[in-house]
Amino acid sequence: MFAARLVSLRKKAKFTQKELAAKLNIGRGALSLYEIGQREPDLETLNKIADFFNVSTDYLLGRTNSDTKLNPVYLEIIQEWEKEGGNPEALKKALKDYMKLIRKWQEKGFSPDRIKEIWDKIFEVSNTLNKLG
Repeated sequence: MFAARLVSLRKKAKFTQKELAAKLNIGRGALSLYEIGQREPDLETLNKIADFFNVSTDYLLGRTNSDTKLNPVYLEIIQEWEKEGGNPEALKKALKDYMKLIRKWQEKGFSPDRIKEIWDKIFEVSNTLNKLG
């Protein structure tokens, strides 16, 4: 399963083996062996591959079919929403809006830590306003 998922992700991203190996800082030969199922990556390399393609290690290993890795910022948003008793459809719409905003911040070079810091402030202000109003 790992080999097939790795090949699929690489081809979807339109990388050659040589290009992907360089980006992951591994040998092209090692990547080739991963892709034909004759070798498995160590945990560090597995995590590097998952992070590069923004998928979970469970997806790479075939333990889930969901190729979406949940960003910790989104997880906090979901938890806050559930605490407030929000409905699923409204949450879905809100998350789409949040994702668009976060992508814009990422495109502008904001680090994940900076984005989390901003969200923490937004929640803090929101909670204060809810207590006042």
